[in-house]
Amino acid sequence: MNQNAVSKPVSFADVTTGDLHLTAPSDDDDDLIGILLTEVTDDIEGDPRVRPYMGADEACYLIPNSLTYDFVDAGGQPIGYVELPGSIGVRYSVLFPEFASTVQFTVNFYSITTNQLEYSYTFSANKTAGMPLEGITMIPVPDEIPVGYYRMEVVFHTKNSCDYYRDYMPYASTLMLLPQGATPCVVWPGDVNNDGVVNYADRKNLNQYIFDANLRSTWLTGPARYRVDAAENPMTYLLWQPQAGVPWHTPEGSYMDSDGNGVVNNFDYIAIKLNWMKQHGAVPPKQGDNFSPSTFDLSQNFPNPFGGSAGTSMTTLQYSVPERSQVHLRIMDMLGRVIDVPVNDMVETGVHQVVFDASSLPSGNYMAVVTMTGEQSGLGFSKTVKMTLNK
Repeated sequence: MNQNAVSKPVSFADVTTGDLHLTAPSDDDDDLIGILLTEVTDDIEGDPRVRPYMGADEACYLIPNSLTYDFVDAGGQPIGYVELPGSIGVRYSVLFPEFASTVQFTVNFYSITTNQLEYSYTFSANKTAGMPLEGITMIPVPDEIPVGYYRMEVVFHTKNSCDYYRDYMPYASTLMLLPQGATPCVVWPGDVNNDGVVNYADRKNLNQYIFDANLRSTWLTGPARYRVDAAENPMTYLLWQPQAGVPWHTPEGSYMDSDGNGVVNNFDYIAIKLNWMKQHGAVPPKQGDNFSPSTFDLSQNFPNPFGGSAGTSMTTLQYSVPERSQVHLRIMDMLGRVIDVPVNDMVETGVHQVVFDASSLPSGNYMAVVTMTGEQSGLGFSKTVKMTLNK
């Protein structure tokens, strides 16, 4: 017994024969989850360690980042606000596990001032065995909901690795509700002149704006943006995502406030540096344009799908690290089994490429799962991308 121990009754498979595998309800009990040690890669049966329980058993789990969602407009472009009454698209992805299931999605709107649930909407979609589930569903947003910022939670009622249905809420996000006709400032952090790309023009325009302000508070201060995960993630206001903000006294003010704190100053150059040469708008960026040694990231593999008429079963992944970092890149099948570990080492700052050869694998869907930890900052990053092999 120590500070990490838990004392509670558990259900074993068969104590008379010494089968100490956990069974329901203990095999899905979050109280029993242990700490995953990087040096312990396999469990007692030789299977990959994914979500360890205290002791030798493996928990029911979902692969990190296998459940994702974001909010989009009718054209599929990311958006941070909706006019009332109106509608908004929920773009969802369920990459794991491989079981066929009916996935239910519940979209909850929580007021940030009262923390009360103001509105909820539920829809469902059918997942085919062995295939990921991806799609966009437009949901109505009635005008009875008060305007303002909302903490958004999308709850996935889906299966885990044990073939059990369970509710999972992968992360909270933010959405702004506006009255009809109101227009927010939709800020892409770093694009201070709102022209769709972060480049030298943004540095010039921010310099000029601060110079022209001449210390006037109406130019340099205004309403701060709101992001629900700001307490846990101090970098959230710098993420390359559309962030709805309240208009300032000047038309450009909310865009110049790249870091969303309600003040325009030299710290807003950080967002320009982190998102250098990134693009948004009607024309999507080319493969690799979003990669910079200023950010942690993993690209979609290219080509994808791969292994087609050209006869090659090779595909390329790019990843970037802003500092010397521990990088662990795994290729997994839809059962969560590790197929290959192309990278498991300290990696220097920069953009790197990995070529994955799937010539020995059957056609199907696979996942590239990366975790990164900066040596100096201690910042962590993880991401999962889906890859399709057609032979």
